[in-house]
Amino acid sequence: MKPQSLIKHRAVVFLAALACSTPLLAVEPAIWRIERFSGATGGKPENVSLQWDGSIALAPRQERLHEWPSAQVWCLARSSDGVLYAGTGNDGEVFAIEQGAEPRLVFDAEEPIVQAMTVAVDDTLIVASSPDGKVYRVGPDGTSGELFDPPETYVWALAWDASGDLLVATGDPAVLYRVNERGNSETLLRSEERHFRALAVGPAGDIFLGTAENAYIYRVSPEGEAYVLYDAPGKEIPALAVNSEGVLYAAALGVSRSRAPSKGKGAPGERKEKPKADVTVTASSSDDEASSSKKSKGSGSSSSTRPQGTALFEIRTDGYPVKLWQSATETVYSLAVAEDGTLLAGIGEPAAVLRIQRNGKAGRWASLEGAQATALLPVGQGAWAAATSNLGSVVRLGPGSAEEGTYTSPVKDAQIFSDWGKLRWEAEMARGSSLELEVRSGNTKRPGDTWSRWRKVKMQGQDAEISSPAARFLQWRARLKSERGKSSPALRNVEAYYRQRNMAPEIVSVRLEDPGVVLRLVKGASSSNQNQAKGRGSNSSSSTRKSPPTRRSFEKGRQTISWTARDPNKDDLLSDLYYRRYGDGAWTILESDVIGRFHVFDTTSLPDNRYQIKIVTDDRASNAPEDALTGEAESEPFVIDNGPPRVRALQAVVKGNAVQISFEVVDDFSPVNGAEYALDGGEWTALNPLDGVADSLDERFQTDVEIEASGEHLLGVRASDQSGNRGAGHVSVDIP
Repeated sequence: MKPQSLIKHRAVVFLAALACSTPLLAVEPAIWRIERFSGATGGKPENVSLQWDGSIALAPRQERLHEWPSAQVWCLARSSDGVLYAGTGNDGEVFAIEQGAEPRLVFDAEEPIVQAMTVAVDDTLIVASSPDGKVYRVGPDGTSGELFDPPETYVWALAWDASGDLLVATGDPAVLYRVNERGNSETLLRSEERHFRALAVGPAGDIFLGTAENAYIYRVSPEGEAYVLYDAPGKEIPALAVNSEGVLYAAALGVSRSRAPSKGKGAPGERKEKPKADVTVTASSSDDEASSSKKSKGSGSSSSTRPQGTALFEIRTDGYPVKLWQSATETVYSLAVAEDGTLLAGIGEPAAVLRIQRNGKAGRWASLEGAQATALLPVGQGAWAAATSNLGSVVRLGPGSAEEGTYTSPVKDAQIFSDWGKLRWEAEMARGSSLELEVRSGNTKRPGDTWSRWRKVKMQGQDAEISSPAARFLQWRARLKSERGKSSPALRNVEAYYRQRNMAPEIVSVRLEDPGVVLRLVKGASSSNQNQAKGRGSNSSSSTRKSPPTRRSFEKGRQTISWTARDPNKDDLLSDLYYRRYGDGAWTILESDVIGRFHVFDTTSLPDNRYQIKIVTDDRASNAPEDALTGEAESEPFVIDNGPPRVRALQAVVKGNAVQISFEVVDDFSPVNGAEYALDGGEWTALNPLDGVADSLDERFQTDVEIEASGEHLLGVRASDQSGNRGAGHVSVDIP
């Protein structure tokens, strides 16, 4: 049979075609792009895999074999004739699952958890329970009995060594046993760690163990020599897997990004100081179930509370460790190696199966119902069984792909009411597969009945117009189909073009500096539309333009006005400044096309009076002239006053060795700020007005000045107004 040919289909749209009445834009439309795996994880996949290379394809075919809503499924095993066994929590039950039949109970342990299982060469099922763990033997005919009763609290894992004996990994404390078919045991390794959480056997007979408390990985050679192969970051090693070449894969929990090296660290076996791992066995059952359960002596599910942060390591045959993958939010519960050499990782929460390449590229191969994917087991012909907990279930994955699946994108918030253009997508179509795209729009954050209906995109030719009505929010959905699950399309990326409707800029605030205070840009700062956003459609949370860094100085006769402008479209803004005498009707242009957010002008060119300034800001720099919009604001009235206050009626009356001086200070526009006097050019002495407060255009002052020496003396007075202007006067007196 000839291999299926791939038909590559690439539809490219370069410009959004808006309504016919819309003129050619002066700016490019915005683009919402979803591509590669990182861009697709925010959506909702249904029967869709998010591939390691970033494409979206049909997920493996899923068949739910059985579910236990109130239980957890912690382990799986399979007999030579294809019977699948599921070990559960809460009631310590083991079920046999056969094709076309209801699951049947084959074993009911006294302990609440069936943590591990394996099948012997004669199809005898070996079952490990916890806490107060025991190892049981269940024959194909349903007879059962105790095989081994270790003194440790937990039995975490089972495996067969190269000689066919059973390996039993326990916890609290961590001990590894070898048990023969008669139930005789010998201790292979006793560790200072609290738990041997994971167990695997390599093709050369090496035994690998993962611990909880310090996340050690042990290797026990066929000769019985044991040593720490890798001191992993984190607190716990919950899962191990070995490929056919002897390369070991390990999951480490409780790993922060700063503590997950991509290469090996330190000498093997070097002890770390870390807090104790919290490995628990707690059942999630109702109070009634707990009170009536025969397993009340122990608590029920394995490690449902895990330290956050997971890293996966590849440990090569020479012991060299390399970090493959890391997540701060997803926890790995199970590992397995597929026939093609890729690594499968069961994760939570929610439950899913990742497929990880040797180069560390990861894809979400299958999304499952439930919180955790707790076990993975190959079941032949490229198919896998996956167990989940909280909701407990067993699912068959494959062979082949699902016949139909969808990927619903996250909602795009265009920030502003927008017109939609066209789509640009890239896909690879296998023969016998098909791809559909649908779009919808709305004006509420959450899609629903308030949105437009889903509308199919006409995917013929190179144009795919978005027919959804203009709105603020947009969402697309891809529908992938396959003929009898034999092949799958691969959607690589999708782009949606849109243009925000123009909205008028807004002047949020206007500020007048004190007279003479001058703002200047710091050297090197741009006077253009500083700190502008990334452009229309940016996800920036703020549309208010930030002012560049400035410095302040004082220059007599200068006035600074500054303002804060906000544009919802994040357009470049220009401002025109106008002035008028306060109370007049007409405005006169002061300055045009101001780019920055402040302006300094020379007040000496205007007569003293009360004025207002109007700022008119527009977005014509980013829009066609007919689309440009403006916003404006007026300042509070302010005074331009460059004339000095006048000192009037200055009198000096001699009274013995003292002189009483009195005078009046008058200003036309600015309140009097204060007055001082000086005798014979000496130091100035401040005076208070007769009414106690300098706050009006006309203030009177009076004081007595003691003069010790006789003869002629000169008294000087000076006054200032609130605009910084000064006036002065002098008077001579003769002391006898």
